[in-house]
Amino acid sequence: MDKEPSPIESAIPARPLVLKLRSELLVSVLVFAIGLLATYWIWHHEHQRQRLELQSEFDSGIRESMLKIEQRLSNYQNVLIGVQALYEASQQVEPTEFAAYVAALRLEENHPGIQSLGYSLIVPAERLARHLADIRKQGAPDYRIKPGGQRKLYAPVVHIAPFHGRNLRLFGLDNYASPERRAAMEQARDSGKASFSGKLTLVQDDNTSQTGILMFLPIYRNGMAHDTTATRRAAIAGWVSATFSMSNLMSGLLDAHTRNFDIELYDGEDPETGALMYDSNGLPDTKRYDSVFRDTRKIRIADKTWIVSFASTPAFDTRLSAPHLRIETVISALSSLMLAVAIWLLLRSRKQALHNAQQLRNAIHQAETASRAKSDFLANIGHELRTPMNAILGMAHLALANETEPNQRTRLEKIQFSGEHLLNTIDNILDYSGMEYGISPPHPTDFTLGELLADLDKLMAPKAAGNKLALGIDIAPALSSCKLHGEAGHLELVLFNLIDNAIKFTPPGGRIGLTIIQQDENDTSIKLRFEVWDTGIGIDREDRPHLFSPFWQADSSSTRSHEGIGLGLAICKKLVERMKQGELGLDSEPGHGSTFWLCARLDKAKTERHKAAGNRFAHISGAHILVTEDNVLSQTILGGLLESAGAVVQYAHNGIEALELLRQKKFELVLMDVQMPEMDGLETTRAIRNDPALAELPVIALTAHASKENRHRCMEAGMNDFLGKPFTPAALYAKLAYWLPPRHKMENPVAAPAVTATLAAPALHDDEIIDLKRLAELIGDDPAKMREFAGRFVELARLDMDQIENALERNDIETLSRLAHHNKAPAKMVGASGFADLCQGLSDLSKRSADPAQLSEIAAQMRPLLDRIEQRVQQELAH
Repeated sequence: MDKEPSPIESAIPARPLVLKLRSELLVSVLVFAIGLLATYWIWHHEHQRQRLELQSEFDSGIRESMLKIEQRLSNYQNVLIGVQALYEASQQVEPTEFAAYVAALRLEENHPGIQSLGYSLIVPAERLARHLADIRKQGAPDYRIKPGGQRKLYAPVVHIAPFHGRNLRLFGLDNYASPERRAAMEQARDSGKASFSGKLTLVQDDNTSQTGILMFLPIYRNGMAHDTTATRRAAIAGWVSATFSMSNLMSGLLDAHTRNFDIELYDGEDPETGALMYDSNGLPDTKRYDSVFRDTRKIRIADKTWIVSFASTPAFDTRLSAPHLRIETVISALSSLMLAVAIWLLLRSRKQALHNAQQLRNAIHQAETASRAKSDFLANIGHELRTPMNAILGMAHLALANETEPNQRTRLEKIQFSGEHLLNTIDNILDYSGMEYGISPPHPTDFTLGELLADLDKLMAPKAAGNKLALGIDIAPALSSCKLHGEAGHLELVLFNLIDNAIKFTPPGGRIGLTIIQQDENDTSIKLRFEVWDTGIGIDREDRPHLFSPFWQADSSSTRSHEGIGLGLAICKKLVERMKQGELGLDSEPGHGSTFWLCARLDKAKTERHKAAGNRFAHISGAHILVTEDNVLSQTILGGLLESAGAVVQYAHNGIEALELLRQKKFELVLMDVQMPEMDGLETTRAIRNDPALAELPVIALTAHASKENRHRCMEAGMNDFLGKPFTPAALYAKLAYWLPPRHKMENPVAAPAVTATLAAPALHDDEIIDLKRLAELIGDDPAKMREFAGRFVELARLDMDQIENALERNDIETLSRLAHHNKAPAKMVGASGFADLCQGLSDLSKRSADPAQLSEIAAQMRPLLDRIEQRVQQELAH
């Protein structure tokens, strides 16, 4: 028989029910707490939001007020400029003519802040009596100059308009007698621009006073120059002036905003020290309201700076008080419901977001499919588009060959030109579409840079010549003949587009160049840098980030002078990105030209790889090299490396032995240790440079102290380059490759206009004047050291210029040639390639011909170029 529960046990609820009640209570308390927290958070958030809104409204009102003030001041200045023009356009302005002009302006209606316009005439003391008589004869018998007294110069107001009421007392007023006004008048006279006086007190018709200012503009005598301070002072005839009432000036502008803020306007750059010109509320400091929002702005008008102080009004600040108690009560009562609704909204929003995300993915997939189908269509329809275009161009060409009638030829030529332009556009679009979606795979082949550049030269030379441009290609012979393996067509297309752009944007008479530089090399590949530079219009900094975007053009207006659809550089970017380690960029200075550069690693052809080891030493084989090194082990290592490359090597243990060998035998290069007994490398190099027969001999420094200071000392001594110990064979061979083989330029005689010795010095790139990057590589990037080194070069070169000019006067050709040779190497070292070219030209001409006129003409270009070098160094390396 089961035991019956006791009455006490029956009275105790079941445990799950107790837990349920506790959970509900906990949830209720939690909801209530959440409600309170939500109430506070909403209040705080609302308060901050409202503050930001009011701050935004306050700032907006300030901007609008500042704009109106600046516009009104500018308009008032233009009114005075108009009066100035009236006097400058007339030999003499009569009072009636002046009054009629001012009346037409309707000052009270259109320019309420202008109280009067006047003209003050310069009157020297000796002409005072005559001046008084002249004015009195014109109908003003009571005319006198105020204030009285003896002064050297007077500047009385002889014309004033409107000529009634308060303005009558200004007639005859000598503004020049007031030191403050005289200072403003003299400032206007010397600068030729408007000038303001300081704060003035203006007496009104009802004998009340207002704050005001005067603006002056100078009037110069007709026919007299006034382009300098001295000539302006000599030519001054008088001043036109405008009297501004600050209260009238400001009241018409700020009525709409007086409920938002009070305004104070100070003359000066600091409210603490500046004179108060205007106060919208007019209250004393003791009764001023502590505003929540404040701001201060500056206005620059003519030669004055004004401070405008803005402070919010009490009516505006009261809007910041939010009814948070009511919001808290409502949210507290509905906290549970808000939580439930919030959770429901959250879950519903999440579900909707997932649904929307799936729809978005589907839409993206459909768009990509449609876009790829479109691009596939464009990329594969090339044959159908090009075939009829080729037929049109072919028929136009045949028709032109047989057509002699001028009008018909003109029409056919337009058809041919338009067809070629359309075909080029089609090709660009199809090429870009093909690259975008991988339809145009690369087709690598074996090629040489020489062949590629020759083809490019044939394509671009006629176009450059047609624009009267000089097109030059600079490449080392070893690079030109190096056989490579890669996408030659893509590389040629990139270079074609870059040169074509340079031709488009370089004015006639300018220069365009392509320079190829070897950056790195190993047994299987070579890294090259291609630089396409021009002396054209340059590219603005803000346009550069968009330059490689498709269909973007720096000049996108309907009147642009260069045709195209903006795909050329985008295609170049795509092609370069497909190259190994491919990079494409530019350096540009507006008005001075641009340099587009391309860096890429190109594979060597298999046949080239097999003979790479042999070809690497082609420039060294047979070269006579002097190794000046006191360490026998270092001699052995250097000798082994050089002799394995085919060089003929001799050794010297110190500088004395080296000089003896150099005087006995002919060497093509010297490897010079810096620290040696008896005579070190620096002293030896100085002796070499002082010997005319050895002045041009390349000297490469060898040292374990590879600091910038040591490099600087080596270059100052006259060494051409620097090789730090320990060095790799590749580094040694690279230095020898640079200094041993001759370099040449492929200059297109058709593309470059004929240049004679009678032409002026050519326009140079900044880097041709002096390449600061080269200078930094030489001695380090410390601006002070760079300035010092370049300044020393200019100083020494100017001393040599004195000797060059003396040699020209004596017709001493030998000295002239020696000095030109002596300056060429230092110029190359510091990066002054333009000056080095002039030295080379002077040296070559002195050897081939002794025509004094031609020699003098080249020498005449050298001093100005040294001035330009000095100027560029001072500008670019300023403190």
